[in-house]
Amino acid sequence: MAEEREWTRVELRFPLGSYNAQSTSDFSQPEWPPHPVRVLAAMVAAAHSLPVEERDRARVALTALASCPEPPTIVAPRCDGAPDGRRSVAAFRGASRWAPRNHELGELKHGIHPRELGRGRAAVEKGGIAIGDQPVAFLWPTTLDHDALMALDRVAAEVTFLGTSRSPVLAKVSTISGTNDEAAWLPIAASRTVVATDVRVPTATLLATLDAQHERRNGKLRRGGAPARAAFVPPASLGRFQAYGHTSNLAREPKEPADPRYWGEMLMLPVDRESVVRPKAPGAFALARATRAAILAAYGAAGSPDEAPSLLTARGSDPHAAFVPLPFVGDPHADGRIIGIAILLPHPRRAPDVLIQRRAIERGIRSLLTSPPGTEPRTVGAPGIGNVLFGGTPTTTRTPPLTLQPERWRRASRIWSSVTPVVHSRYRPNSRPESLLEQVTADCRDVGLPEPVRVEVLRSSRFHGAPLGVSRAQLPEAWKGPLRGPTNHLEVTFAEPVAGPVLLGKARHFGLGLCLPVREERAG
Repeated sequence: MAEEREWTRVELRFPLGSYNAQSTSDFSQPEWPPHPVRVLAAMVAAAHSLPVEERDRARVALTALASCPEPPTIVAPRCDGAPDGRRSVAAFRGASRWAPRNHELGELKHGIHPRELGRGRAAVEKGGIAIGDQPVAFLWPTTLDHDALMALDRVAAEVTFLGTSRSPVLAKVSTISGTNDEAAWLPIAASRTVVATDVRVPTATLLATLDAQHERRNGKLRRGGAPARAAFVPPASLGRFQAYGHTSNLAREPKEPADPRYWGEMLMLPVDRESVVRPKAPGAFALARATRAAILAAYGAAGSPDEAPSLLTARGSDPHAAFVPLPFVGDPHADGRIIGIAILLPHPRRAPDVLIQRRAIERGIRSLLTSPPGTEPRTVGAPGIGNVLFGGTPTTTRTPPLTLQPERWRRASRIWSSVTPVVHSRYRPNSRPESLLEQVTADCRDVGLPEPVRVEVLRSSRFHGAPLGVSRAQLPEAWKGPLRGPTNHLEVTFAEPVAGPVLLGKARHFGLGLCLPVREERAG
């Protein structure tokens, strides 16, 4: 950064030489760089332990940082596979353990044999960043008066750890002016050509949310006439995600990622918040097939003037649309609930008349979303799930949920990990270790993706809230064809960044094999 300005600098040092915190998108990976929301949350917690007068002065300063219109610059090295202790640091993994998995509601409804209770296991990972003695600094592009700065520094001195208790911290606050030419993480616009990391930054409502949680924890809650041991604190949204890029990466010549040009536009169909039935990720396949059938019911018979467009009726190798349920995953509060369905249209290179057919498809979607006056809203009846009500398009709201933002599924990455299990289109030719790579390479070739350089089979998805398997309860026999085949959760690595969306396997047109990009700067 060469711009001359004044900054409020919050500096952190880790006496044990490590920073321990889990990534919010992948619990098996450590968080890096440290998120500004985590820093302010630690300072707010420390402020609540101070006398009232000092706490109020500190709150003014913390509000100024949280309300700053520009996200802070984070002075910290990269984390990649070639650590040197200064420009690049290394990640490490601690001992992991396997804990019993909570069963999905759909599994409990249909009964579980006592022998199966507790057999499903979920990995509990521990890891961190070996940073050594170099500091991490947060530079907010705002200045504070002397009293506010002293109050903030007093609060920073009370912060004992950041992330987990395994990473104690020493914090101090100061004001600097001039230019900052250190290697740092800078907020950038979302891009498909630059390696970016999602960082949670504060918003103006952060302090109010944290204060509300503090009051709930300290408040009395009675259940059945007896005092409860602990008050219930509902999950709250802390901050927002912002793309950050490291100066060492931004200085490089950006390389255009490989674009398979297999999928084109994503038409979002959100589940209405008033829907009585809130489907979960294991029912993605059933909901996708039922939604396609409900939209096809809006058209006439084949050969009639109002017949359905071929992108909805085609099969096999002919280009046709995919119905992909999008579950809420990859967040500490993720519950696997399906937020909406993305109708993926083929790329214009595969279907030159896709824009003409798009209008006909939108007509079918409108028929599903609208009902004649005086009648009940139209719902989609999915086997084993119930009647699901869909709402308006997300463009009618100011900010659609992250799950319904196409960039979440399109962002280029070398590493893609499955959210829903992949049903392979081919069986392994033999038992050799290389046969797995050959099997997944064939799945990638089917959708125009390059040959992967590494494939890993996972016992469960890396993303919190993702389903372990697919629910087949009450599915019609005619629907089960795409589910017949070997099924796995995968993590696939390519030689160069690949643009999404990435859908693999024979059931990809009904939401299985859906993958999310994994951040590039992973553990070494």
